[in-house]
Amino acid sequence: MEKNVASQYDSCGLAIDGDDDESTLVYKQVGPVSTKELKQRIMNLKELDLTVPFISHVAISHKRWATHGKPGIVNTHPLRSDARSEFVIAHNGIITNHRELKESLSRRGISFDGDTDSEVIAKLCKYVYDAHTRTSQQNQLQQAPTLPDIMKAVLRQIEGSFALVVKSKKFPHEMIAARRGSPLMIGVKSSKSMRVDFVESSELGDVADDEEGEGSDDDGFLPPETPPRLRRTVSRSFLSQDDLPQAAEYFISSDGSAIVEHTRQVLTLEDDDIAHFTEGELHIHRLRRDQEDAPIIRQIQTLELELAQIQKGSFEHYFQKEIHEQVEAVTNVMRGRVDTRSGRLVLGGLIKHMANITRSRRIVMCGSGSSYHACLATKSLFSELLDIPCSVDLPSTLIDENLPIFRDDVVILVSHSGETRTTIDALAYCKERGALCLGVTNTVGSTISRDTHCGLHVHSGPDVSVASNKAFTSEIVGLILIAVFLSEDRGQFRARRTEIIQALDTLPSKMQQVLALEGQIKSIAQRLVGDGIEHLLMVGRGQIATCMEGAWTAKRAARVHAEAIPAAELRYGPIALLGAGSDKSAVIVVMTRDRVYSSLETVYRHITSRLKQAAASSSHIPTSPHSVTSIESDSLPPSSSHRPIVLVNEDDDNTLLNDSLQIRIPSTCDALQSILDVIPLQLLSYHMCVAKGLNPDPPELGVVSVGQSPNMSSVVGGMVGGEQAEGKVVPRGGIAVGKPPLGPGRNRASVHFQDDDDGN
Repeated sequence: MEKNVASQYDSCGLAIDGDDDESTLVYKQVGPVSTKELKQRIMNLKELDLTVPFISHVAISHKRWATHGKPGIVNTHPLRSDARSEFVIAHNGIITNHRELKESLSRRGISFDGDTDSEVIAKLCKYVYDAHTRTSQQNQLQQAPTLPDIMKAVLRQIEGSFALVVKSKKFPHEMIAARRGSPLMIGVKSSKSMRVDFVESSELGDVADDEEGEGSDDDGFLPPETPPRLRRTVSRSFLSQDDLPQAAEYFISSDGSAIVEHTRQVLTLEDDDIAHFTEGELHIHRLRRDQEDAPIIRQIQTLELELAQIQKGSFEHYFQKEIHEQVEAVTNVMRGRVDTRSGRLVLGGLIKHMANITRSRRIVMCGSGSSYHACLATKSLFSELLDIPCSVDLPSTLIDENLPIFRDDVVILVSHSGETRTTIDALAYCKERGALCLGVTNTVGSTISRDTHCGLHVHSGPDVSVASNKAFTSEIVGLILIAVFLSEDRGQFRARRTEIIQALDTLPSKMQQVLALEGQIKSIAQRLVGDGIEHLLMVGRGQIATCMEGAWTAKRAARVHAEAIPAAELRYGPIALLGAGSDKSAVIVVMTRDRVYSSLETVYRHITSRLKQAAASSSHIPTSPHSVTSIESDSLPPSSSHRPIVLVNEDDDNTLLNDSLQIRIPSTCDALQSILDVIPLQLLSYHMCVAKGLNPDPPELGVVSVGQSPNMSSVVGGMVGGEQAEGKVVPRGGIAVGKPPLGPGRNRASVHFQDDDDGN
């Protein structure tokens, strides 16, 4: 946990075995994560004798960034199934059907302590175990359920994404790790060379293929089959070269940075893998058998990267990494909310207030920075789909100018952190005047989340880099979902809603296509720096919000002056910046196709004419200490200031643009085009920063990474031991141990989750 501290995590906790098999001790802390404080609390506990030797131990630790349920002890992981902690789980991900599961379990008399989606997993584990026990007693069966049997039935019921670890006092010395849609790897550490370097996976019993088998209840909650039909894996334990079982330590993690300090031997789990640790052995089972192309061997590989490299993956900086993570962030906003087959959206946080919102007199949108730009980008869609006047104001403007707010107004307040001071002040201002306040934020339990009447969490996770690249794109998607959802009863807009929902379905893949242009954009950025460009003028009309976001990012990342200019206003003053002597200025025109595309053609002619005049009057090419010689001489014009950079759709064949340097990006629905358009501007700012020799992740500008990126979740588990031949046991002060394997050696198991934007 100390290696993975990040300032934005709101709570942490751990669960460990007590002095006997019948006790599990859980410790939690809310607020800034301080593992030193938590460690001291545990060391001072009288209920735990840290000097007692032991032969088996399993522990789970977790750090949380809230997405469901506000920060608090009851929502902090590890979560338990009941007061006796019969099952304890740590989960990373989002359970999209948690409301349905919670209602079903509540009807059976099962109570919930908190309001996090992950708690249904712990409750479901106990429910399935108890149901199987009752069935066995009624049928007088001797066969007891296994922990993989329990997990098979549980995982069949949950929908969404998860990286999951489970321990249970009903199954001492055992642990389960499973994944679907969230990464999970296992590190293997041993003192001797292993005879095998793989683990063979097998499928669980045939019942796993039945949707509702015999013995299931009304909701399809299926206890494990009786008797279990579990096929064992071949590589049940890691043997040394002399074929003797050896002490081994396993680390289960979704991030290699939690493993690399201990071992570099890792195997990666695939979706629907269930890893079972017991008796010092590792078995990997497949939940589903319908994936014939899934590999049946989990190969152990050597992790070559250093800790810092693992934290950033294949990227040089967190800034670059988070630009690429926008694909996942946007997917998370839509997960569980968009049903492309039925063409419907589910936004549970708005249902109670839907009638009041649709009957409102007007909509006022409010946000700062990237959130303000996201509001501007979606304002016209709200007016179009709801047929209600919509305006956008900065929170400070709303207050300073004492703008009128009425009881029949709806105010949408957007804040990525949920704690933006001016936005909170605007919220209080609007509530005093009786307006219905709707919040859009990334932070569960934040002031915006608590004090608004309703709202939506975007689930994009905490940010590490200077500029919150994910804020703009994820908030646009969130606001679009709200607009489409609120217009559901307006039949005249059915075709428009269908168009947007279908475009949302293909948006992640098109974002990947734009990211694939990074090499071209890097070359452009290097040439801009080499030509001594100090000013970026970003011109747009329908995409002016994109230009504003691009300019904001350029200021913070590339440290250059950047300005967004509405295309229609260019001739009334700003065009003078393109005259003679403007060799340190470059023009970027956002010309992706929309309903005002033809107007931009006229503006483009003015820009190119002015640049040609400036080029004709220039008697030299500006030089710069940052000059780059790695670019081919004919790939760009002599000076970047004399040729506009134009963002166009990849299918645009307009010959007017032949004189420009074009970045061609995919087409999508006009409501979503700004998400694709902003990515090249983000990449351009990043690579200009690097080309200038600057650090895009400077701590003084707000980088919050300490140890690892908050957007990477990590789970750690292990098994280790001493030499039985020497009669040694491992003392209980530390992480500790699992039951000895078939021969010499003892093992220990621990699990650590570092949570992210995907879940709890």
